[in-house]
Amino acid sequence: MVGTFLFCFCFLPRLYSIYAILSTLYVDNFIMRIYNKINKIGGGKMKFGIAGFLPGSEQRIGMAKKLGYEFIESSLSALYDDFSKESIDAMAEQIKSIGMPCIAANGMFPKRIALLGESADKCEISEYLCSAFEKTQALGFDVCVLGSGRSRKVPDGYPIDRAYGEFAELLAETIMPVAERFCKNIVIEPLSYYITNVINTLPDAVRVIKAVANPRLSVLADFFHISYNHEKLDEYSDMGKYINHVHIASFSNRFAFPRPFDGDDYREFFAFLRNSGYAAQNVSVEAQDITFSNDAEFTNTLSSSLGYMKTM
Repeated sequence: MVGTFLFCFCFLPRLYSIYAILSTLYVDNFIMRIYNKINKIGGGKMKFGIAGFLPGSEQRIGMAKKLGYEFIESSLSALYDDFSKESIDAMAEQIKSIGMPCIAANGMFPKRIALLGESADKCEISEYLCSAFEKTQALGFDVCVLGSGRSRKVPDGYPIDRAYGEFAELLAETIMPVAERFCKNIVIEPLSYYITNVINTLPDAVRVIKAVANPRLSVLADFFHISYNHEKLDEYSDMGKYINHVHIASFSNRFAFPRPFDGDDYREFFAFLRNSGYAAQNVSVEAQDITFSNDAEFTNTLSSSLGYMKTM
């Protein structure tokens, strides 16, 4: 009787503790499996990269790789205007050795090139695009972001239907033939109303895509611009099939890296991407400033942001 009492008194609490730990581990594992399944709607977990890297930033690219980022995004017009082909080729070699592919380029057109209106010159547009794609070919990106808000802005009073018609025609007859020649996929980026007056929302971009009907043409979803324009994502249940690239940055904290308690609701955005069928799964952080004053600040910001985004 005494032995039984001592066993119950001494060992049962320990057995219960072991049981509680194992139960917790099982529950946590079960929850994580459910989370992973949810995350795989549309084809797998999100892959996170960083936009804005140019030649000379290879050390920081290597640091981002070690932190867990999977790709970079550069800028077509900046590469074309500000860097030699030799420096671009050198960057391509270095990111290859780092294992950090450049999958996309934004800033497709410089401000000096008009895409719409009386100033638009299709020959100039085609020649620039051919030269830019050729010069940056070593980087190997296959997605090119057609934002260029100032280039596609039309004067006040310009018939908006005419602007959309001109844009669709420009894509079909000038831009997409060059994209096909260089094996590029073009994603139209809807921009904030304060930047441009042509293509501001996801449905605006889909309108153009349907008019052009080219399999290499799709949409970019940008968290900042969607937030600025107050788009209602719950109304876009089937939008994912048109999206081929994603940008994210804090709206409340003006283009900063997403961080906890920064005032933005990122969960709705990520739920929208998963549930609407976004298949590419690439999410590029397009922060306004990726230079930072020192390596510690760079590392701390990128690390905490990535960890936070992976909980979505």
